[in-house]
Amino acid sequence: MDAQAARQSHVVLQKTILSTIREATRNAAEQLDEVAEPLLGDQFGQFQHLMKAGTGHVATPGEDAKTAPPPRFQADGTGDDGRRAPRAPGGSSLS
Repeated sequence: MDAQAARQSHVVLQKTILSTIREATRNAAEQLDEVAEPLLGDQFGQFQHLMKAGTGHVATPGEDAKTAPPPRFQADGTGDDGRRAPRAPGGSSLS
């Protein structure tokens, strides 16, 4: 940002910052694609699908609990599978 930023409204600053973040994210994604495509070859399409899904994992038919990734836990202690986060010795949450 430059000296003019102090004279802009918070709304304009917010829009400018978010726009900059979006552009940087697009640039990073393009750079990642440029590196990953030659390395992954035929699997590049699957890589792109998983990256867009945001989880990095797509369940396959017949997948069981031993091979499935662990659930992600929210701030309230509930996991994306509906269960509560395990408790560490002493009562604190592991997440």
